[in-house]
Amino acid sequence: MTFLNPLGLFGLLSVPVIVGLHLHLERNRRVIVSSMFLWSFLEAKFEGQKPKYIQLSWLLVLDIMVAVFLSLAFAQPMVKLPAIGGQPVQKIILIDDSTSMLAMDGDSNRFSVAKETAVQLLREGNTQNESIIISFGGTSELVGKSIDLGTEGLINKLEGLQALGTGVDLRSGLALALSSASFDLPIEVYILTDAAFESVDIQDFPADIQWIFIGSEQNNQAVIDPALDNRAIGTDLFFSLANYSAQQVERDLEIRANQQVVDNQTVLMPPMSVQQQIVSITGEIEVVEIQLKGQDSLPMDDYAVLSNLSAPPVQVALVTDFPDPIDRAILGVPGAELTVINPLDFSPNLDFDLVIFRGNLPDRWPSGTVIVFDPPQDHPDFKVTGLETVISPINVLPHDLIEGVDLAGVRWAYVWKIDGDVPGRILLSSEDVPLMLQQQSDQNEIFFFLPQLSSGNFTKHPAFPIFLANSVEYARSYSPKAGYLLGELLDLGNSREDFLATVQTPLSDAGILIEKGSLALQDVGLYTLRLEDSFGINEYQFGVNAGEFEESNINQREWESIITSNEELEPTGMQMIEVNLSPWLLLVVVVLLVLEARRAWR
Repeated sequence: MTFLNPLGLFGLLSVPVIVGLHLHLERNRRVIVSSMFLWSFLEAKFEGQKPKYIQLSWLLVLDIMVAVFLSLAFAQPMVKLPAIGGQPVQKIILIDDSTSMLAMDGDSNRFSVAKETAVQLLREGNTQNESIIISFGGTSELVGKSIDLGTEGLINKLEGLQALGTGVDLRSGLALALSSASFDLPIEVYILTDAAFESVDIQDFPADIQWIFIGSEQNNQAVIDPALDNRAIGTDLFFSLANYSAQQVERDLEIRANQQVVDNQTVLMPPMSVQQQIVSITGEIEVVEIQLKGQDSLPMDDYAVLSNLSAPPVQVALVTDFPDPIDRAILGVPGAELTVINPLDFSPNLDFDLVIFRGNLPDRWPSGTVIVFDPPQDHPDFKVTGLETVISPINVLPHDLIEGVDLAGVRWAYVWKIDGDVPGRILLSSEDVPLMLQQQSDQNEIFFFLPQLSSGNFTKHPAFPIFLANSVEYARSYSPKAGYLLGELLDLGNSREDFLATVQTPLSDAGILIEKGSLALQDVGLYTLRLEDSFGINEYQFGVNAGEFEESNINQREWESIITSNEELEPTGMQMIEVNLSPWLLLVVVVLLVLEARRAWR
């Protein structure tokens, strides 16, 4: 037993006071005697003074009990008692959902075991427990809270979790745990992981961590880092074969191009090794597949697939009677195809990624990205009144078109002056004089470049070709990468919202509509992306692979054994809960006072 307020025990000093009062202030007693009581004083004279003894009575006992219990109540005694169902706690469960957790251990994979363990933690103990689940594979995310979803709702959310991450973000996961905790209840932190990652410094975490390690040492080989390099007469395939086993392993390797076997060999893989491979493939290649035959603990990283994608050229239209020097700069940009069009022949319905106007403007704007140099003075939609001199330093707002463009040595000389209010967002300016404007709508994005190109040194400065190269890259139509890692996002970006995007996964024949501009890639294999807009349909293929240097190493790291030996949890018996006895003692005091009153006043 402990006391929260030991000073309350000073109240026990009232006990001898009560006894003394009962000794000296004892009430008269009614006794029936003969009339000889008038001579009772002679007894003391002849026999001497007799000692007084306290007369034990119910009132004395009740007064002493009131004093004792009241003093103890003021001292606030605390006792530990067995808790029925356990003390309510807040359980924070961090679960590793990285790809290595998909390694097989027996009949199920590690992630399934981790989810079963998490469900057991959620359901055991006091029914008043609160629970939080956080995943920390790849990136840390809050899966849910029982206070919001209920225990069964949180379990359903957990069951839908997939192991797709690359790497771990344990520190961020623990930080998220602290920010999500309410601290109204004692906190228990559990980490469920296979420990297949390098040690993370979490010594500054302010709560005790209970580690639950899942899985054992397993044999695994993987195909990692696949890449393609197109040459004039063929394609070079680069990849690495990794053996994370402590023994030498012999595996059959098969390479297919366009579903045809182009190489088949037996490879000898030394223990704990990574071997780089190069295979030259002749002919036109669309899809390349790499397959390690045989079985290991993580079969999904034995296979890799790449699409031999080359980014489509950016179609650039230069609408002007004076193409030089813009045409020379565009032709020097890799991946750009230039078409020079006479202003009288231009139609807004032509399909171009980037349209550049110089000295003229159309009656109707084309869709996509548009850049205007030297706007004419007589156009009704964008009026300029003449030229004025630029004499002050340039103010620059961040934008992709002018990122990396060093304007420090550029002399602008003259700039076209706008008539009336400035129609758009100013990206470049000289004091109050706009140099570059941006207008944006649902159909297009228009940039007005107002400095006169024939004056100053901008067209002779390195900033000019860099600016146009940025413009070409900014206008490039979307195309996916040749290969992604499992769990990555297929991000369509925000600049292209004018097409309908669907994707066909390796496990589905029907296309999945990409509604929010991105899609988590959850299956290994070959995908087909279909983009449809007003100009037609484009289809792209790309691969999704699980092989990665760290994630394919499914063995537990050395730090796991250190933590296990130092912090292994001991079995616990019956849970105890601390109870404050003060309310119960005060209740006893009230009952005693009622009894005392009845004895005293009956």
